[in-house]
Amino acid sequence: MALPKTGSKAAGGNAHAVVVAALTGNEVASRLTARCETNDAILSLDGGTTDHVRVVAGDAPLELTGLTPFASVYAKNAVEDSNFAKLTVNIW
Repeated sequence: MALPKTGSKAAGGNAHAVVVAALTGNEVASRLTARCETNDAILSLDGGTTDHVRVVAGDAPLELTGLTPFASVYAKNAVEDSNFAKLTVNIW
């Protein structure tokens, strides 16, 4: 699937899990929007190795541009055992 791509996760967990699957071929993304409804989420743009950005629940969608190119988005709970809900991530 070509960019843009959207992924969602109904509920979080304490370990990183894929929200937007790896891109194919030479596709890379450098922009992202994210929003979640309940409890905060942490996004990783390197397969879950690094916690890159916090998505604050209920706020206006987080918008990031000019990112170092990345190929997938992973998410986990910002606070252990406090599952986020209804996370949506768009990349392009």
